[in-house]
Formats: sequence, structure tokens, C-alpha cells
Amino acid sequence: MEDATRSEEGTGKPRKEPYGPGLNIPAMLLQEGYVTAEQIAKAHARQKSNGHKLGYNLIELGFVEPKTITQMLERQFRVRGVDLSDIEVDPAALKLVPAEIANKYEVFPVRRDGHTIVLAMGDPTDWTVIDDLKFLTGYEIDALVADEFSIIDAINRHYEAASGAYRQLLENLGEFEMEVIEDDDEDEDDEKVEQAYTVEVSGRRFDVKVIGPPLPAGGAGAPNGAAAAAGRAAPKRSDRSTGAGGGGDALTSPLQGNVWKVCVEQGQTVEAGQLITIIEAMKMENEITAHKAGTIKELRIEEGGSVSPGDTLAVIADAE
Repeated sequence: MEDATRSEEGTGKPRKEPYGPGLNIPAMLLQEGYVTAEQIAKAHARQKSNGHKLGYNLIELGFVEPKTITQMLERQFRVRGVDLSDIEVDPAALKLVPAEIANKYEVFPVRRDGHTIVLAMGDPTDWTVIDDLKFLTGYEIDALVADEFSIIDAINRHYEAASGAYRQLLENLGEFEMEVIEDDDEDEDDEKVEQAYTVEVSGRRFDVKVIGPPLPAGGAGAPNGAAAAAGRAAPKRSDRSTGAGGGGDALTSPLQGNVWKVCVEQGQTVEAGQLITIIEAMKMENEITAHKAGTIKELRIEEGGSVSPGDTLAVIADAE
């Protein structure tokens, strides 16, 4: 806040700065040289058309800075002001005061402090608004003062950013199929092992380690969690025996996703590192390559099907 005293012209003696509800802000802006009479007249004319306060229109027209109006409001209400253009907003406060409430009352929640919400208001002495907010939020209210332009701008910026992030989160979650797996009591003491996988993404290889119960290499016990969760048929398996996936021949999936492309055929001879399939997960195409050279003895995936971590994608037998 500005110093409450200034020198009286021609005397060198300090004079007390006017404070309190009787302060005429337009007159003070004019007297202190922040604006001209012509600028105030233009702001008044604009005020009649948009219904916003004079300070809002002076700021929107570029005649004064928001902090100047806030400083005047500090002097008028004798309440500490806040610069909403340079604050770190508390996400918890945004949740406590929904956007529709903030817009209706033209307030902006700055932070939560225990059982109190600190918020910015154009008139921090409007007890009707404060009581309404107490009732709606269930929290005590600590009011700071800020100009109308800054409050509306903060509402538009921060609530839109929060809702945009929330929408993006929902969109991302929509890409996944979730399942709830209940462990049997008899599995609580299962041995946990570390298993390593190599995933190739757009030509780059990444090593992934999974710690947990041993994942089945293949056979009838191989899980297909995504299919179970979605209540639909699992991807077709080869007509040949499903019990021949052991002995290090099984190529298993390191992740959950959808089979976007199958790049080999059953009976085909492949080299170690050769592309077998492309699995789409988290909006990324993950290239799965052969872990050894040999012949595709069993191909257990088809394009459009789904896989879970540990599912056998193919069985690669040593070349005869």
C-alpha cells in the first residue's frame, strides 16, 4: 500500500492521505495525475454500455494499471489488497469456490488457510456476499480487496486452466480399460520376482522392470485381464496347442494396450530384434520385437485385439 502521507504543495509539510468510505476514487485519480478528465469521461461512457465499474473501464481502455485501482480500493476500504496477476493460486481454494460462485459474486479464492478461505473481493465490506459464501462453502472468509478487472481476469484464467486440465485427464483416462483384481488369500505369500522387458518405441529401446509374482509364460493359464474386464472375447489364439509356450520361447507383452498391427505370420522365420507387432498404449505406438531368432510356432494376437502385461504374444521356437 502507498504511504498514507504526502507533502503539501509549497509547504514541505506532510499531509494525511484521505482514507475511508468517503473517498472519491475518480476524483483522487484525477487529482493525483493518474488520469485526465477526458479519460474519465470516456470510461463513464463505456460504463453505461457494459455495466462494469469505472475502474474496470479505465483499465480496459489502458488509462491506468490494475494495481493503481487496487491501491485506491485499499485506501477506501482500509483492507489489504492483493495483486492477482502475481500470485500462486491454491488449487484447493479453487475447488472450494466453484467457478459459477466466483462469477456470480465476482470473487476469487486465493488460498485456503485452515478452515478459512482467503479471497479477493471488489467490496470486502459487503457482508451479504461474505455471509452467502460462508454458507455455500462451510468455511470462514478472510476478504482482501482487488479491482474488478483483475478478479474477472483471474477467474477466466485459473478456472479455465483447471477445467481444461480436468477435461484432458478425463480424455486420457478414457483411453484405458481398467480392471479390479482381487487377490486370493492363498496368493499373499507368493514369491515376488523381478522380470525385465525391453520395449522399442519409435526406434528407441527402453528397459522396463516389473517386480511381482512371476508372470505366466503362456498356456491356458495366461491372463487376459483386459478382455475379462470388458466382458468381450479375448483375441483369437492359434489353433495349435496352447501349452507349448515355456522354455523361454514365449514373447510376452510388457504393457496393456490394443494390437494395432501384426507384422509376422505363423510359421514365419524371424531374427532376434525383428518387429513382431505394434501395440498402441497411452496414445503411443510401441514396437515389440522378437527376443530370439527362430520360427513363429504360435501367434496369439490379431489386429484390433487387446493384451495385458504378461500375455503371450507369440511363441518363437528354435529353428530346426
